[in-house]
Amino acid sequence: MKGMKKALCLVLTIIIMLSAVSFAKDAPIKIYINKGIIPSDQEPIIVKSRVLVPIRVVAEQLGANVSYEAKERRVIIMKDDLSITLVIGESEIWYSDKDKAGPVPIDVPAMIKNGRTMVPLRAVAELFDMNVTWDGKKRAVYIDNKGITSMVNVNNAGSKVMEA
Repeated sequence: MKGMKKALCLVLTIIIMLSAVSFAKDAPIKIYINKGIIPSDQEPIIVKSRVLVPIRVVAEQLGANVSYEAKERRVIIMKDDLSITLVIGESEIWYSDKDKAGPVPIDVPAMIKNGRTMVPLRAVAELFDMNVTWDGKKRAVYIDNKGITSMVNVNNAGSKVMEA
């Protein structure tokens, strides 16, 4: 009887631990841009270790305009001299700015889920010259501006400015 109780406690402990792990995996992914959380009506998803997000939500937060050409299944993102074009299902992003243009390979193509165009967040954010960091424990993506303003803080402002 005593051995059976121990076995039952062990089984229950394992079930509780597996439930906790399962819950953590299913926690919604949060996106932060410059420390502010970005709300979305479509939850980001993970495909082949890449976070895919509804493009309009993120691009507009970065100050870009988004258009969709349904017949060609093409998304066009414009900001100043920057143009990014994705075609649903293709493994390239077409990029151009005032200095350069050409295809950029991506390992997970854009897709449509629940009527929304989902794109690999890191690929698009980095084309906007943004830093992208993934925190797997918090299931959060942090996006912030590159450049000196993102490196400077109260402790290192003088030395970083002089190094730049």
